[in-house]
Amino acid sequence: MWAGNLIKTRREDVELTASAKGVASIRLGGITLWAAEEKQLAIALKELRTAIEEVLASHLTVAKNVLKKLVQDRLGGAPIEDKVFSAVLGWALRCGNIDAIVCGSKNDKPFRVFIHASHLPQWRNAVEDATAILLAKHELIVRHLEKRIFGARAYNTWSSTAHVLGYLSYRGVAEFIQNDTCRLVEDLLQC
Repeated sequence: MWAGNLIKTRREDVELTASAKGVASIRLGGITLWAAEEKQLAIALKELRTAIEEVLASHLTVAKNVLKKLVQDRLGGAPIEDKVFSAVLGWALRCGNIDAIVCGSKNDKPFRVFIHASHLPQWRNAVEDATAILLAKHELIVRHLEKRIFGARAYNTWSSTAHVLGYLSYRGVAEFIQNDTCRLVEDLLQC
């Protein structure tokens, strides 16, 4: 069981144990995390960062809310405070093993998805494939691209495929006409 419930974002919430010589803290980005002992803090942070990286290594891309749920499941189901999760996710991003990609939604709202660095070549290939299909056919349905990228369907493959189209939408190459369908932007058709 993950000891992350011992990490707090407020010093006054840390329960000191008899063996604690003081309160341990670390500042990650703009968030200070607190625990009763240095060792406790270090172990919990490493476990959380490792879980984040392992979950991302098993998917092409993952949205933050799904990533948090999958990480919680991996760590035994204990809830993770949002600020703690965000601080450690930011730390993992700064370390370079994961990256963030901005996508556009059907309503043109930008959102970030996360990717393990080892999947960046696969991501680039997926974006190139999607772009080639859009240039040739002017329209692309998520499930058709999903089959091309992943072959057999698995957990999160539809979402990861939709992220590819969302990325192209954010970049102005494509636009969503339905939740699962993109078309080439008309300006590009006239070039």
